[in-house]
Amino acid sequence: GNYLIPFAHLDFNLGTPGLKPFLEVDGCVDDNSLRSLMYRNPYVVSGWLDRSSVDYNGRFGLNGTLWNNRFSYRAYAGLTIHDNHVYWMAFRETTEDGAGTRSELFPGAFLPVMGRQTVTSFNGEIEYRPLSVLKFDLGVHGYAYNDEQKWSSGAPSFAGNFGARYEGRKIGFGVEALLQSRRSWNVYEIETLSGSDGSADVRNYLSRMEVPFGVDLRVDFDWKISNRITFFAEGRNLINRRLYEFPWYPELGAHFTAGIKANF
Repeated sequence: GNYLIPFAHLDFNLGTPGLKPFLEVDGCVDDNSLRSLMYRNPYVVSGWLDRSSVDYNGRFGLNGTLWNNRFSYRAYAGLTIHDNHVYWMAFRETTEDGAGTRSELFPGAFLPVMGRQTVTSFNGEIEYRPLSVLKFDLGVHGYAYNDEQKWSSGAPSFAGNFGARYEGRKIGFGVEALLQSRRSWNVYEIETLSGSDGSADVRNYLSRMEVPFGVDLRVDFDWKISNRITFFAEGRNLINRRLYEFPWYPELGAHFTAGIKANF
């Protein structure tokens, strides 16, 4: 189909850098081909969807800088309309024979389904630089979802981040915590119960699966050995929480990466 996507970013100058209202309207179109769906979710089991997903976004709020640009903030409310939004419905099929032996087919696979979703959000972001080489930042985001089809979207109702970073001439390092509230997905269950007489009873129903509140603690370090060579090291999920992008598939526990970056 053909889509008209608006784009307007407006800043209003009230004569002071500490109080600047702004209005932003934009959007995007995502195709739902098999390649696109598998890029977003490698555990998808179906083909493609026959319609693209279209997002319309609006944000209105205030931003500004204070104390000789040492402190900056951005506070705004947002409204997003997702047309043909893709929901990931988990799919699980189990069988049980007459002896009580259970087995699973396609455990942890996902089916894409579409529906219209409206999201209202309230957001706050601040950054403080007591020194030119030192920065603290904090972000909080709350979301309220209106799902016409009442699918569970797997999205959090709260997300936040807090971090600090030092960036010197030779050495830089930082620490950051990423937070997400619990999330839930629908699970389409198919159970086949086989009797000893060869009969089969097939049951279909929807259940729900949740993943808990998650905190991802990260650190990173850079050492500029020369203008061309930088040694780096980073750690992720340092408190070893069970973090999920999708249910059944936890991300890596505490892990580290180190290496050399070279510019030629």
